[in-house]
Amino acid sequence: MRREVEDLAALVEPAGGEAHAWGLASGAVLALRAAKAGVPLSRIALYEPPFVTTTENHPPADFTAKLEPLVAQGKRGEAVKYFMTNGRGRPASSSR
Repeated sequence: MRREVEDLAALVEPAGGEAHAWGLASGAVLALRAAKAGVPLSRIALYEPPFVTTTENHPPADFTAKLEPLVAQGKRGEAVKYFMTNGRGRPASSSR
């Protein structure tokens, strides 16, 4: 994230030294962090930043321990499915 904020700052400077930012999902977090870091953003618009604001639907305690082996074994499809259903709370598809 630090490098991405630096990259954003490097784009703003030659564009006139000030910019507006629109961030979607993790881009929303990037826009907030850039503003906090002093990147001259005169306006920011955020859509669906991935913040957890309730105690409901948190990933299980062993979430990372189950996800990391799937990634390490190259089981990308299974890793994505596990992440979306157990980490993000999406219902499992009955057709797959």
